[in-house]
Amino acid sequence: MRNRFAELLYKAAVTDDRIHVVVADISPAGSMAKFREEFPERFINVGVAEQAMIGICAGLAREGAIPFAYTIAAFSVVRPYEFIRDDIALNGLGVNIVGIGGGLIYSTLGPTHHTTDDIGLMSLLPGMRIFSPADGNEVEYVMKNILGDNASQGPSYLRLGKAGEPNLIEDVIKPGDLVGNFRRIISNIDSKTLIICYGMISHRLLILNKLLLTNYNLPSDLVTMPSVNPIEWNIILPFISRYRNIIIVEEHLDIGSIGLRISTRVHESFSDKIVIRINLENSFVKKYGSYDEILDDSGFSVDFMAKKIINKILQPSKYFEYE
Repeated sequence: MRNRFAELLYKAAVTDDRIHVVVADISPAGSMAKFREEFPERFINVGVAEQAMIGICAGLAREGAIPFAYTIAAFSVVRPYEFIRDDIALNGLGVNIVGIGGGLIYSTLGPTHHTTDDIGLMSLLPGMRIFSPADGNEVEYVMKNILGDNASQGPSYLRLGKAGEPNLIEDVIKPGDLVGNFRRIISNIDSKTLIICYGMISHRLLILNKLLLTNYNLPSDLVTMPSVNPIEWNIILPFISRYRNIIIVEEHLDIGSIGLRISTRVHESFSDKIVIRINLENSFVKKYGSYDEILDDSGFSVDFMAKKIINKILQPSKYFEYE
């Protein structure tokens, strides 16, 4: 995913000299190495100075450039948040903030390197577009949004994985695959259960979808959200209306989550839906291990998620249950 982003950015930079990259202490900038070597005058490494990274990008945008602020996700949002709000969002500048390793991907480095509140924080900023692709095909879709006809629509935040992730499905994204913010991954005839997710956790949801069908005879449709904010409610609410069970899974705290926003709007619009949010509740993950180990320990094991879903669907004590 990260490498696909770097490849697409480099390709665009070959023909558009407005594209600049400002990084914060990513050395030798990994997948950015080719960009740095070929366009040194458009590459700046500010060191451990994320506020300066954002300020420089704001200045570049003022001068007509298309800047990308690029660093580890844990430090691309929280540390320079005041600068993002005042320098970029307040002025509606076209700065693109790229966070590498969103969610729990930096599992071996502990909670200081986790990024589990970024979607909520960035959603608070008026005009901020937020993207969280699940695979390389979605990265390509997102980059078309950022660098295409919508490039002048103000700031964006792009939450990426790291490297080497496979595509969810091999087919490239076609217009018919998109329903507002949703990208249809799996569709079953007459399914009454919808699973919504975004980012790297989406790969586990492929397994969950299969497990629900084979072990519990529960067919479910699966959609991802490569574009997380703004939400196109006029399109996705009619789409959601056909389902009885809506499950939102995300590597994020419940407060500020997309799941909370969706469940609130569904509650306002419908009275017959069961909405289940599976997320990190509201606590730090203080254990260390591989990404898969941390996901399992944090309530994202496929078996654990399946049992929670089945229990709530078969014995719903109330609608809109928090998970």
